[in-house]
Amino acid sequence: MALPAWRSFALALAALAVASWSIAAHAQAEEFEVRQGYLSASVRTLVDDFDWSLVWKAKEDRMVDFPFTIARATLQDALVNLLEPYRGQFVADLYQRNRVVVIDTPPPRVRVLLPGEETAEPQTPDLAAAEEAAVDAELAPAARALAQVAEEPLR
Repeated sequence: MALPAWRSFALALAALAVASWSIAAHAQAEEFEVRQGYLSASVRTLVDDFDWSLVWKAKEDRMVDFPFTIARATLQDALVNLLEPYRGQFVADLYQRNRVVVIDTPPPRVRVLLPGEETAEPQTPDLAAAEEAAVDAELAPAARALAQVAEEPLR
């Protein structure tokens, strides 16, 4: 039994739509375009594409100045590719059970106290004191000469 012309055309059109959707879905699964704007917005779009939720706990954000494309085989790989250019400024924690991604800044480095040290805070150099010491060292010969002249009796 032959199908009416409109019905065979509709079936061919549906088959074409399914084939093009399949190709587009496959291409989408391989790449993700990071657009200009805030990094958090790109991360949110990526996470939403995987049907996960995003919690942005980092106190700062970065601007993406130029669009670029990353591989996105899995959410974890895509996040690694996306955050890699920021060289450890952000960390991503994935919670599989809740399907939540948390972006935060890495914790500060841990400093172990040695015997005799009183604080774990890194000592920052006192630049004003160092500059003053350098000026004193530079002026010391002139100050000694002046002191020597001042000690000599007047004639």
